[in-house]
Amino acid sequence: MAEIKVAGVGPIAADARTQLPDVLAVQGLTEGPCGGSGRCGKCRVQILPLCTEKDEEKRFFSAEELKNGWRLACLHEVCDGMEIRLPRVEQASELLIDGAAASFLTDGDGGFGIAVDIGTTTVAACLIERKTGRQLSRAACLNSQRSFGQDVITRIGYAMQNEDGLRRMQDAICSDLRMLAEQLCLDAGIETASIAAYTVAANNVMTHIFTGADPAGLAAYPFTPAYEGARDLPAAELSLQAAAEARVWCLPAVSAYVGGDITAGMLTCDLANLPGNVLFIDIGTNGEMVLSREGSMFSCSCAAGPALEGMDIRCGMRAAQGAVEETRILWKDGKPHWELHTIGEQTACGLCGSGLLSAVKEMIACGAIGENGRLQPHPLVSTVDGKRRCILDEDNGIYLSQQDIRQVQLAKGAILAGVEILLKEAELTPEQLNRVLVAGQFGAHLTPGSLVGAGLLPGSLADRIHYFGNTSLAGATACLLSREMREKSLLVAEHVRYLELSAYEGYEKALISAMRFVLPPLGRYDCSGAHRNAEHRPEEGVSPESWHFSPAALAEEARRAGACGWALLPFCYTLLAEALGAEPVLTGQGARISKLPYERADQLPPEPDYDFPRFHAMEVAMKLLRREDLIYQMDGPMTVLSQLIPMGRLFVQLRRSDELLRRAEDWVCGYAGWAAAHGAKVLSFADPVATLDLLGEKHFRTLYLPSIQRVLRRLQQENPETVIYLCGKMTQSLLDVDAVKPRLMRCDAAAYGDALREFCSNPGPEMVGHFCVHRLAEQLTTLTLLSWA
Repeated sequence: MAEIKVAGVGPIAADARTQLPDVLAVQGLTEGPCGGSGRCGKCRVQILPLCTEKDEEKRFFSAEELKNGWRLACLHEVCDGMEIRLPRVEQASELLIDGAAASFLTDGDGGFGIAVDIGTTTVAACLIERKTGRQLSRAACLNSQRSFGQDVITRIGYAMQNEDGLRRMQDAICSDLRMLAEQLCLDAGIETASIAAYTVAANNVMTHIFTGADPAGLAAYPFTPAYEGARDLPAAELSLQAAAEARVWCLPAVSAYVGGDITAGMLTCDLANLPGNVLFIDIGTNGEMVLSREGSMFSCSCAAGPALEGMDIRCGMRAAQGAVEETRILWKDGKPHWELHTIGEQTACGLCGSGLLSAVKEMIACGAIGENGRLQPHPLVSTVDGKRRCILDEDNGIYLSQQDIRQVQLAKGAILAGVEILLKEAELTPEQLNRVLVAGQFGAHLTPGSLVGAGLLPGSLADRIHYFGNTSLAGATACLLSREMREKSLLVAEHVRYLELSAYEGYEKALISAMRFVLPPLGRYDCSGAHRNAEHRPEEGVSPESWHFSPAALAEEARRAGACGWALLPFCYTLLAEALGAEPVLTGQGARISKLPYERADQLPPEPDYDFPRFHAMEVAMKLLRREDLIYQMDGPMTVLSQLIPMGRLFVQLRRSDELLRRAEDWVCGYAGWAAAHGAKVLSFADPVATLDLLGEKHFRTLYLPSIQRVLRRLQQENPETVIYLCGKMTQSLLDVDAVKPRLMRCDAAAYGDALREFCSNPGPEMVGHFCVHRLAEQLTTLTLLSWA
């Protein structure tokens, strides 16, 4: 027999060589989210004297922490004389009890009752005066079963693998209920012997463990529960404080993984009788959802995992004081900064689930997370020991790693795939949903922007999301007070069609697709990767002053816009015009100059002024793409001038003198030189307002041809390492007036983009023309090379 000392608790006797978490779990002193496999890093303890560190622990502790004795309990055995210090214990939030209330008539029975919501992570309870339905007190605590595993699958495994595992977990939850009952009665000033009834709403695994039913049948397909319908037991059988004849009534489940807590939620919202198409979803360790199509109900459950409860996240924690619950990225002087809001406005000490999704949403919006979930080169992303991380609060050591993002990706993919499959079965689209009812206190911390921005729900649902809080506890209260509601719960549970996702044809494909992060269409609206705020796409007519800028998002979009390994910038042609005083606004077609800044040519500035945020964002994006094959798209002098002064006055000026065109030529060539100096391998040149078909042959030859020849010759001479690429209309215009001679170049390449790369590796004196760079991936391997006639 050995004795260990636990700081703040005292000595504990245990058999030597026993696994340390087994001893601490019995006392409720530590957690085992991953079931003791060393994966989650949540069973942290400080062990003195020092014991040998394990390789797995280097993932979770710094060298300094390991030196000071911090270890994972699940990787060590009990030794006599061992001293243990525990990290700060999180407390359940009172908010777990808040929620909507069902509408019903009470039976008017005497005495008092306790309604209970047993969650995988937390337990909430209310003391109710049964005759009046008045709530006298309420309380919440963490579920002590967390010591045996963070999720239901791990706890089922614990029950199956340990001879007394089920009994130990049942004792833990019953102990929680006894503690809550004593607290509730003490707060209300009544005796526990006055309790006449309990009602319990919980997921099916929690109900099985609470009532002592074997959950083994829930471990594998076809997921057969040990019983069906409601459970009605004497309170004395569960050793709960109550009157001698008191009963415990557990709400019925819809299926193995859509439990009595969801039945309670459907009762609370009266889902079956709501008009239209309504999605009810409870987001947590498990994501359970029910879709009502005019009263016909479909349901499913998905394993979201513990990440949304703050587990399996390096800096994750539950929703307790000091937990970051909301984040925002603010831009100042062209640089991003985090603004964090914590529960209780305390010093930040970790990320709870809502803060995690809020941060991911912000990172997606600013381009720090790519479509595939990988952290991107970005001012917010740093590299430590060869691994990327996004630091939210350097002073308090709060950051998100690539593995953390992966956990969110898995969770959001599971939930979104479930929603999409329910919609498919109900033959509905997201746009046909009238409302989305989000239950559970985790969901209540989230904004609609976080739910859709992080990708848990389709983006079109943002304006139809409503929060209902703890509907499980509200439904349990209704069943405590009303026999009619208990009978209704049985009918509700029976009339819901359940879809088992693991056996659903096409589920894996749907899951993989749903794991993709949907990036905001930043680059498609303007060349800076700008967006007006973190939750909404740019509004039409919004000027650059209210845009935010994300070079990394722009770089990511540039890679996607190209093909065959090319990147393509920018996505609009207003940068040079903005440098000359124009004010672009966002439209459905991208950034456009809607109002010309000048009336006359003499008002034009002498030189462009590139000191503005959009240009700086482009400059940073170019640096991020330095090792890429980059095509830079640009306008010619006529198009630039057309964005500054009225076309009529422009042509009047051009007929008098070519001075204005020559000024514009200098602007264009200077801009092109900047692009080439920043890594552009190809300058894609177009002048769409000055083609032969628009100007006519006379004006094209006399007004424009000398200018375009000067510009293109300068571009070739001043940027000898950069290939000049002419758009199809410009190429055809020059060919039609015999200004250039074509030569076809056959390339040993699989696609047009590869052929262009081959030419760039050994450029000749010619320009490339006659083909659109937006179609690089097509199977055309002949380049049209142009030389001056």
